[in-house]
Amino acid sequence: MRINSSFIRFCSIIVVSTAILVILPGCLLKREGRTSSWPVFKKAVDGFIALPSIENSRRFLKAVPENATGEFLEYQEEAFRYLCEGKFTIEELESWERYPVFEYELWAGNQHIARVALRLFNYAKNPYSSKLGASISTFIRIHPELFLSALDEKEQHLEPSKLSDLLTCLPEDYFLTTQAQIQELCMRIKALERVNSNRLASLRDNCRAILKKQIEEIELTPLLIWPVIEQYEEGPPESVKTAFEEFVRCPSMANARAFRDSITLNKQEGYTYEIQNLMLIGYFLRRTLGYLVLEREAIAGNRYAAEALFRMYNIFPGGIGIVELRESLSQLIRINPKLFLEALNSYKDVLDLDDKEGLIGFLPVHIYENDHMILEYKMRQEALAGVAAPFLREIREYCVDTLGEKIRFRMGRSR
Repeated sequence: MRINSSFIRFCSIIVVSTAILVILPGCLLKREGRTSSWPVFKKAVDGFIALPSIENSRRFLKAVPENATGEFLEYQEEAFRYLCEGKFTIEELESWERYPVFEYELWAGNQHIARVALRLFNYAKNPYSSKLGASISTFIRIHPELFLSALDEKEQHLEPSKLSDLLTCLPEDYFLTTQAQIQELCMRIKALERVNSNRLASLRDNCRAILKKQIEEIELTPLLIWPVIEQYEEGPPESVKTAFEEFVRCPSMANARAFRDSITLNKQEGYTYEIQNLMLIGYFLRRTLGYLVLEREAIAGNRYAAEALFRMYNIFPGGIGIVELRESLSQLIRINPKLFLEALNSYKDVLDLDDKEGLIGFLPVHIYENDHMILEYKMRQEALAGVAAPFLREIREYCVDTLGEKIRFRMGRSR
């Protein structure tokens, strides 16, 4: 039987067309997440900043290429500037930086953002590499195992020089003396030593060796002068000032404890205002260098630094000082929930009810959308619920219940 040639051509067209329709979407899906473009990157950043959920964190990760090649090179500078320096507007009133949102989620243990941070650092150049390095190096002390796990992923491997730069990053704003630098590197080593995973043992030991070598090099070329003198408008009590400056020179546990002990538990006339000068200076009440060091140490897990912040919070009557302290302390709920509960438990009988509830429910100004507020409160509940210490059960349940009330109120507003 003869087959019409026109019929054969028709069948060929149908087969080829079907194959294209089947293969093409697969190719596109395969490429999705591996190549990026400026609109895709910008949309992913905006979505994450507006609502840093797990799903939006995944989208952000997919929008960041594994290597700085191809199309990314065309918008690389713009991408770093948008994330690290750019601002977003809240209801057309004020602008707020995107980067603190990114940094907070990193420190809170978002594994997708940890991978984003490492990818970006891998091909970042100054000043962006320094900014990312400062955030990631703090992350090492907070979540050492998560840091090593993210670093161990195939696509996260850094060049040896980049890995060394990351591990030994010492931002000048925080580590002003040889003692401070050595103290920080030693604390990173101690954090890494807490990681017991066999899978990560080789990487952990390599990181420790790099840090130890850096300590040896610093000891050979020490900093000989104390380069910063804070100018306080009205001097705090000499005992408090001395303890504070010793802590800033070397933010060790011992110096943090001495500073904590120098702060009274009860309000005193005139004393509170003088203590505030340790935190905020200038016409615009910007944070002092010392306060930045104190906050960073609390975030990194220094118990006495956290307790010093709680004592300052207790004696402040209100104003911008209270807002700054609530912002610093409320971060700990997700970043280091056990430390937060321990410190709050120590001062639960000193703080009044409004101060406790105001701290637990405090939200920084960039969390202004109702959905974002609900998400943040739920993530705080989840973080606190993970603290299993029996002696903290009562204060943990109090905090979780307080956050539950906030969630119910916000969900009522969204109806």
